[in-house]
Amino acid sequence: MSNMSHLPVLEPGKLAYFDSFSGPVPCRIDTITSENRDDSRPSSRQQVTATVTAERGAYRKGLALSGWGLQFFPRKALGRRSGKLVIRPYRVHA
Repeated sequence: MSNMSHLPVLEPGKLAYFDSFSGPVPCRIDTITSENRDDSRPSSRQQVTATVTAERGAYRKGLALSGWGLQFFPRKALGRRSGKLVIRPYRVHA
């Protein structure tokens, strides 16, 4: 397996984005619960709670969010490719 230590990490207390249909919503990760994955990859078996940190469309600052590990990503994982927003690979640590 390749070394994934250089990838951004999604973990409690860190700033992140929620992947919504209307675009990335800024938030802070509150908790992550999951089966421990040896590879630290995001999955639908991870349950994440977060708090919205800035207004974005229907999402209001202070709103509590919950979802899978695949629906949240570290801010450093957001990038652009050919002018479009992309989510680059990242790790998850509960």
